[in-house]
Amino acid sequence: MREQKLSSEEISSNPLASKAYYAKLEAWASILVNFILFGIKLYYGNLSQSLALTADAFETLSDVATSLAIFFIARELNRAPDREHPFGHGRLEDTTTLIIAVLLFVVGIQFLIQGYRRILHPSPIQFSLPALFAILIGIGGKEILAQIALFLGKKASNSELLIAKAWHHRSDALDSLPVLVVFLFPRYPWLDGVSSLFTSITIIWIASKILRGSVSRLLGRSISPQEREKILNIASQFKEVSNVHSIYLHDYGGRGVITMHIEVDGNLSVKEGHDLSEKMEKEIKNQTGFEGIVHVEPFSEEK
Repeated sequence: MREQKLSSEEISSNPLASKAYYAKLEAWASILVNFILFGIKLYYGNLSQSLALTADAFETLSDVATSLAIFFIARELNRAPDREHPFGHGRLEDTTTLIIAVLLFVVGIQFLIQGYRRILHPSPIQFSLPALFAILIGIGGKEILAQIALFLGKKASNSELLIAKAWHHRSDALDSLPVLVVFLFPRYPWLDGVSSLFTSITIIWIASKILRGSVSRLLGRSISPQEREKILNIASQFKEVSNVHSIYLHDYGGRGVITMHIEVDGNLSVKEGHDLSEKMEKEIKNQTGFEGIVHVEPFSEEK
């Protein structure tokens, strides 16, 4: 399917278009930087005859595959609704965020286990200057990618996908910190394990936070106070409406349905009630971007 080109106005006004656009930018930046880091680590790994650094180079190369997956997922985010997905494909963001959060959680557990083992069995690490140079570049490159993802995530309406991707990059940088600590303080090899434990706690905490958010949205979040206030303001524009209740949001990642019940004078005709609900649904669509379903009820003084 041909990818639709969007103007800057469409990107700024459409949250899904914004998230898709900035996610693709982040993916390209990640692919470029990871390829550069792969080349540097592979070169210095061969130069220093370090099997660990060479293995780390190919692990960095595997991150390119993750970024390619993000790129193709981003292309689907703003895809128009179809017969199988009448509310679009916005929940791909939460699904992908969930997967990244689980991966982060697994990484955190691995750090926890490694840290515990290194505290029990500390051992000095042999270093060469080329290896140190490659590790420092790796840490710096991954942190740059994390900052890029955070920056683009904020521009993309605080995209949880890009925030999770930022922490995925940062976890790669943190992976090298314990080794760097031992290099700087060779007399205290047990610091390797201690720093790994602190790293694991940080990653697990962030992964849990991201995981809770994505699961909550996939399960179906409640309408926020700000969104509820906007709906009540829309209803107040119609003098026929005397009461509004049972407001629910069915969010499918930026597209979906807002349902609500309104009470009107019982003497209104069926056509008048129908016309009123259509006007309100149109206004909900214009002001929120969500489809509106307005259920009309006769006013009851008992409520």
